[in-house]
Amino acid sequence: MKRLPGITISAIFLILGSLLEFLFALGAASAGLIEHSQIGSGGAMAGKAGVPIPAWMPTFMYGFALFLVALMLWGVFTAVGLFRLWRWARYSMLVIGGCLLLIGLPSMLVMLVLMFVPLPLPAGMDAAHVHTAQTVTKAVFGVVGGFYGIVCALGGFWLFYFNRKKVRDVFAGVPGQAEQSRRPFLVSLVAVLSLIVDRRAC
Repeated sequence: MKRLPGITISAIFLILGSLLEFLFALGAASAGLIEHSQIGSGGAMAGKAGVPIPAWMPTFMYGFALFLVALMLWGVFTAVGLFRLWRWARYSMLVIGGCLLLIGLPSMLVMLVLMFVPLPLPAGMDAAHVHTAQTVTKAVFGVVGGFYGIVCALGGFWLFYFNRKKVRDVFAGVPGQAEQSRRPFLVSLVAVLSLIVDRRAC
C-alpha cells in the first residue's frame, strides 16, 4: 500500500531527533569523563565558587548518556518501521506522541507561569539593571515555553494522525494479505503436512 506523506515526514523527524539525542549523549558522557578525571586527580572543584563535585555525578552522567542512547535507538528503529510500514511502528508512534504530550504540556504551563512570577534577584544588584534582568529572564522562560509548546503540539499531532483510519489501514496492509499474515504458524504447518501425506497416499 502507498505510504502517506505524513508517515514519511514523521520518520524524518524521528531520525533528526535521534541524531540530536546522540549528540546530547556524547555531551553527557564527555561531562562524566571530565568530572571523573577531576575527582580522580583530587581537584574535585567545580567553577569559581569552589563547589565540590559529588562522587556520584560521573555515574549519573554515564547513566543519563545511556538513557539518551536508548531513546535514540528507539527513534531509529521506529523510523525504519515507518518507512517499511511495519504495524508495530504505528503503536510505537502513539507511545512516543503520548510521552511528548505528557512532558511538553506541563513544562510549557510551568514556563508560562514563571514568566509572570517575579523572581528574587541578588541583593547587591544595581536598581537600574533590575528591569533588564527581569526582562531577560521572562524572555528566556518564554523561549523555553515555546519549545515545550512545539513538543506538546508534535506529540498531540502524532496521537491524532496515527489514530486516523486511513493511517491504520496503511499499516494493516493490503486486504487479504493481512489475514494471511495473521494465520498461526501451527495451522500452516499442519496444512503443509496434510498435503504431503495426501500426495504420498496417492
